[in-house]
Amino acid sequence: MEDLFEKVNRYVEGKMEPAEKQDFEAKCHHDPKTAAALKLWTDLDNMDQSVETELNLREQLKDIHQQLYSKESAGRSIFFSKKSYWIAAASIAALLILVISISILSTRHKPTGNEELFALYFKPEQLMQISRSAGQPFAKAVRLFQQADYAAAAASFNQLLKQDTANYRLMLYSGLAETAAGNYEGAIIVYQDILKADANLYSGYARWFLALVHIRTGQTDTAIEELGYIAHTKGHPFKKEATELSAILNKRR
Repeated sequence: MEDLFEKVNRYVEGKMEPAEKQDFEAKCHHDPKTAAALKLWTDLDNMDQSVETELNLREQLKDIHQQLYSKESAGRSIFFSKKSYWIAAASIAALLILVISISILSTRHKPTGNEELFALYFKPEQLMQISRSAGQPFAKAVRLFQQADYAAAAASFNQLLKQDTANYRLMLYSGLAETAAGNYEGAIIVYQDILKADANLYSGYARWFLALVHIRTGQTDTAIEELGYIAHTKGHPFKKEATELSAILNKRR
């Protein structure tokens, strides 16, 4: 089955039939993940092409400038000359704006763009659920997370862990809260503690979020190693996402 980024690539390269293209564009308007993937892909292509494009635009500016003051225009009427002047001037202004925009885009994407990737893939809300049998302190910690009070949620989960040190679900939730709160060092420790233990239900999740934290903190090579492990693990819950993300990171190298 074709994954999202393969579909985006076919769309960008114009390899879709009209009906499929129309369906894809409609999905971009309603599916944030598809829209974000398309923006990310096109931004990468724009970054690669920006230098060549800017040089081409500068050549066009030079041509317009030469035409504006060419001897051939000397015999034209005053009205026509003025009209040509303003058309050319408007063209120059538009091209200059485009050149500046491309320069800004190029500068903005010269870093690895890891923050954007992290924000695109860090979606812990689907895991942060309250079961019917959950105790009041646990439910309170989850609600704090759902209310985006991540520091308080992390403190609550960590307090609960003191009473139940082998509870891997609590450990994972603690790591997610620490990650969302921006305490990446603390989150890495929690995820690694889960992975150090014998195989458990939460080790797959821990490795995925650990890879995301490594991306967020600029440890791209380490993240790629973790993602490669996930991509080759049969039945991993984030196998598809890890494959996509690994391809993006390798493209940026």
